[in-house]
Parts: sequence; C-alpha cells; structure tokens
Amino acid sequence: MSSQVKKNYLYNLFYQILLVALPVITTPYVSHILGSEKIGIWSFTFSIVTYFTLIGSLGVSLYGRREIARHQDDPKKRTRTFWQINLIKWLTLSLSLVIFYFTCIRNVTYGGIYLILTLEIFSSVFDISWFFQGIENFKTITIRNTIIKFISVISIFTFVKTADDLWLYVLINVTCNLISNLSLWVILPKYLHKKSGIKGASTHLLPILAMFIPQVAIQIYTILDKSMLGFLNHDLRQNGIYEQSQNIIKIALTLVTSLGVVMMPRIASLAAKNDRAHIKTEIEKAFHLVWLLALPICFGLAGVASNLVPWFLGQDFLGAISIIQIAVLLILAIGLSNVTGTQFLVPTGQDRAFTFSVIAGAIVNLIGNFILIPPLKAMGAIIASVIAEVVVFLVQFYFVRTEISARLLFKDFKKPLFSSLLMFAIVHPLANIFPANFFSTTLIILIGATAYSITLLLLGDTWAKKYSALLLQLFRFKK
Repeated sequence: MSSQVKKNYLYNLFYQILLVALPVITTPYVSHILGSEKIGIWSFTFSIVTYFTLIGSLGVSLYGRREIARHQDDPKKRTRTFWQINLIKWLTLSLSLVIFYFTCIRNVTYGGIYLILTLEIFSSVFDISWFFQGIENFKTITIRNTIIKFISVISIFTFVKTADDLWLYVLINVTCNLISNLSLWVILPKYLHKKSGIKGASTHLLPILAMFIPQVAIQIYTILDKSMLGFLNHDLRQNGIYEQSQNIIKIALTLVTSLGVVMMPRIASLAAKNDRAHIKTEIEKAFHLVWLLALPICFGLAGVASNLVPWFLGQDFLGAISIIQIAVLLILAIGLSNVTGTQFLVPTGQDRAFTFSVIAGAIVNLIGNFILIPPLKAMGAIIASVIAEVVVFLVQFYFVRTEISARLLFKDFKKPLFSSLLMFAIVHPLANIFPANFFSTTLIILIGATAYSITLLLLGDTWAKKYSALLLQLFRFKK
C-alpha cells in the first residue's frame, strides 16, 4: 500500500474504532432506558424513512465518489462534476420530501416521530462526504465526524432519561447528522475551482440510476428486514431485539470493512491507468486482512454473546443472544463481498456485475423474509439476511473469477481459521461459567485475543509477524 493509502486507512480506521467505542457506551444506556419496544419503534420508523432518503439520494454516494476520484487531478472537471451530480441529487431529494410528507407524517400512530425524522431526509441534501472521499481527504471527514459523534453521545446522556424520551433520542440523532453534513460545506470552497457550470448534468443521470439500482437492492436486505419484521410480526419488541443485535454486529463489522472506503478511490485511480497487476496485489492484501480480522471476530463474538448480552443490553434483550450467534456470519460474508464488490467491481467500472449481485441478494432476502419471519420472527429475519449476503458474495466472486482466482481468495485463510476455532473453544465455555458483567466479558475477550494472536504467531502467519514487529517498534519508540 502507498503511504497515502496507509494514512487514509488509519484516518478511516480511527473513525471506525470510534464508531465501535461510542456504541459500546451508548447502546447499554439506551437499551436499559428505552427498552425493546421503544427501540423497536425507532428501528421501524427509521427503516421507513431510509427508503425516502435512498430514493432521493439515488446512487450518488458510490457514483459520486468514483467520478470525483477519476478527476481528482483536474480541479475544473472535478468542480463541474461535483455541481452536476449535486443538482440531480437536490432535485430528487426535494421530490422525496414531498412524497414523505403526504405518506408518512400524517400517520396517526407515529406521526410525531416521522415529523422529526424529516430532518434526516433534509440532512441528506447537504451530504457531500462522497466528494471528500473521492479526493481521498479522509482527515477532514474523520475530524468532523469525531466532533459530532461526541456531541451526540453527550446529548443522549444529558437529555434521554426515561422511556418517554424516545422523541428526544430521535431528534438528537437526526440533528447531529444535519450539523455533520452542513459542516463540510464550510471548507468545501477551497477544493473547488471558482469558475464552473452545471451544463451537461443530465449526462450523469443514467449512470447514477445504474448505481441506484444496486443501492436499492442493498437496502432491501439491510433495511427491509426491519420493515417486514414490523409489518409481518406486529410486535415491535422483536424489532427492538433485532435492532440491537444488528448494532452489535455493526460494531464488529466496521473493523473489517473500513479498508473498503479507502481503497475504492485508490483502485479507481489504478483502473483508470489500467494497472491491473497493482490492483491484483492490493486485492490479495485485502482478502488476507478480511480473514485475519473477520474470522476471530465471528468466532469470538459468537462465543462471548451469552456473557455479553445480559449486562450490555439488559434482561429485556436476552433473545438477542441466539440471534447474534447466527448474525456473526454476516461479518465474514460482508467482509468478503466488500473486497469483491466495493474494492474491485465498483472502482473498475463493472457496475452491471455489482448490480446483478445485489439484486440477486435482495430477491433471496425478500423471499426469505416472507417465509421465515412469520414462524421465526427476528431469528427468521437474520437467517434470511445471512443467506442473502452469502449469495451476494458468491455471485460477485463468479464475475471476478477470471481476475481473482479461488486460490488467491483462500490463500491465507487456514491459519486464521484454525486460530479462531481454538479461540472459540476457549472463550465459549468461559462465557457460560463466568458471571455476566463487564469485567467478565472484558477478561474473556482479552483471553480470546491473546490465544488467537499467540496461535497465529506460532503458525507463522506473515502478516501477524509484520504487525507484531510494528507494534514492538512503536512500543520501543515510546519508551
């Protein structure tokens, strides 16, 4: 990896670690204060609002990031591309707001919550993080997001005190998103050329729509499961349990997928130069990193879930234990598809293959939800999601098989797999023996991480040796 990629990865990794650390603080508090039913209301209503945000934003996030990356060395083209894409986004989001008003805000049961969530759609109008990702300026995004996240956490602990404060919890979340998006506009002018126009904006419409289709499909198996769980089950406590189970998985998943956001503009730049050899090298490293991180996280979280959930989420969420133990498979499936899709297919311009893969996953998820949610409730939703994510990866790998072989994919997975299985054999019994509290869970995690690391080093994993040597150098430097 180049020095710039390493810097961007570290910036993005820092923020992803922050996304891991802060929910560790807020999730237990919110779960205990609001309870499964109120969390279920938040999960259900926010899933509905997400459709309108998605429709309004089209496929701008992925498409815009890629197009800006292609013109990052040409200020005039970069500026014109930015305004052209933004114009389309503003028009579609305005239409989305109007439709949302007539379909959701008049809802008798949750009209007040939907009214507050209008700010979420409005904040999307000002979301230009894709531009800064395209020019590989992750430092600015990291600083902005860090400040806003801390403000959000402080506000939650200050104002959310009872189950009746759900509306405050929703308001804090959407307001912070709005402030976060607005803040980037303050520094935007220095990255844009003074003279530019929006003529020719319509040329982006079809490519954006091409990206929009997979974005819709992705949301079907990331958001529709929550909507369908609410519609088919009629017990929003199941939504609450499912929501918090997914939040724990997301905490772990951010560590695995953080490289994808950084690598996409870099590989897009390499693809523009037709440097396939360099791309293949970067993809090989990315696969190794997924095996190195995703496998221990999967087995570790599955092993410690029974000790974690009772104190972390509370007695109202004990049903989340079995859901998490199945949902950990999402970490591995999404981690792998992040490499084949976000890091390879999208930046190399293979949009049709990417679109087909997520549509296939969406169809599988939709059918799975209809079949599994009525009898199994939240467990049915998570099983459908796991199957869908596996399908997405398999379809993507089929399309990249001529450039990324199975040998390359499985080249470095045996040692992390064996080390992870050994770790699970240690932590799972301990999770059932030790009392369920913070100190026990922390101790079990430390024991598991130590067992995994030592086993990996004894097996001679090259990356494990490399990173351990780097840590030793940093430790000696600090001394």
